[in-house]
Amino acid sequence: MPHPQTVLSVHNFYRHPGGEDCVFADEAVLLEQHGHTVVRYVEHNRRIAGAGIAAAGSAVWSNRSFRRLRSALRAQACDVAHFHNTFPLISPAGYYAASAANVPVVQTLHNYRLICPAGTLLRNGAVCEKCIGRAPLPAVVHGCYRVSRPATAETPARRTPSIMPRNSWVRINVSDCTRSCVINIHRQQRCSTEWKWLHAADCAT
Repeated sequence: MPHPQTVLSVHNFYRHPGGEDCVFADEAVLLEQHGHTVVRYVEHNRRIAGAGIAAAGSAVWSNRSFRRLRSALRAQACDVAHFHNTFPLISPAGYYAASAANVPVVQTLHNYRLICPAGTLLRNGAVCEKCIGRAPLPAVVHGCYRVSRPATAETPARRTPSIMPRNSWVRINVSDCTRSCVINIHRQQRCSTEWKWLHAADCAT
């Protein structure tokens, strides 16, 4: 059996339970069953009801998550931080907190949100890749996220690398992760079209 590890498992729960929520919960239990220690850090989207602009701001940077994750890592030494969903309450601030503690980061890409505000590459039941490689203006026009133009404009995909200056701080959204896990090859291929660093050597499927 491998040497037991301490894993910080991080996830932002959705308002309506889905597959990512189940993966987060099941993986933590599986790790514990194999002798590892799991420290859970969670947020829940029910907290953003009526939050308006404040909630939109937290999607870009959450001081609350940075402080709480930093405290959690100071209280419990961890070997790795595994991030699932960080949108919208955890934000890229979570990666900074782990980096500040010198803890390697693994990000599982459960969906296509890096390149698609809706996270699905679908619109009206058909494949849509109009936002890949460009500012996601088509998604904003169509209100692809929650049928809302303002909400779509605040999704992580708006920080697309094709419109960001080199070395922009928001690149830490995923580019400073030690390793990324993708669910299938297609997802890795499509995301790496936009995020050039996300090549096969950096991914586990």
